[in-house]
Amino acid sequence: MNLEKDPQLIFLKCAAQPSQNNFKVLYEATQMRLFPVCLRILKNQELAQDCLQASYVKIWRNLDSYDAKKSKAVTWMSRIIRNQALDMLKRKQIVDYVDDVPDMADPSLHQEAQLLAAEQSALLAQCLAQLKPQAMHCILGNYFDSLTLQELADQLSQPLSTVKTWVRRSLPLLKKCLERSYEQH
Repeated sequence: MNLEKDPQLIFLKCAAQPSQNNFKVLYEATQMRLFPVCLRILKNQELAQDCLQASYVKIWRNLDSYDAKKSKAVTWMSRIIRNQALDMLKRKQIVDYVDDVPDMADPSLHQEAQLLAAEQSALLAQCLAQLKPQAMHCILGNYFDSLTLQELADQLSQPLSTVKTWVRRSLPLLKKCLERSYEQH
């Protein structure tokens, strides 16, 4: 194998000497392998491209957290990209759900109640979208999909304490956002 094209060596060089040029070389060496991960989850070319770009920003910001003893660089990068794609998919599902709320409304409710329910769903979706993707994933998983925090920690490959912290810090932010939204209406 040509050492100049080995993603592991390129990644290690980039981590040891972070620079735009080294990161560009890393991107060029790995993006063709990692883009299909986004595309497979999101099933949309444009969303997958956005996901890949956001993922590489996360990779750049977290170069120092990579541990070669735990996984290969491409595996580590794939996990970041997979999580980013899942977060984007969740956000898209929230928007799709909110768009569907009026159609799903109980016909026995009065029109005013239906409008209020649709507004509340839209406000909740807006407030959820302001959370960090991992926190939003945890809130949705815990409160709407009835997943335990341990199940979410396993799903995200994160320590339980981290997931608990995300939820504990996100709930007051969500509450404040919703209160502000209700005060404005």
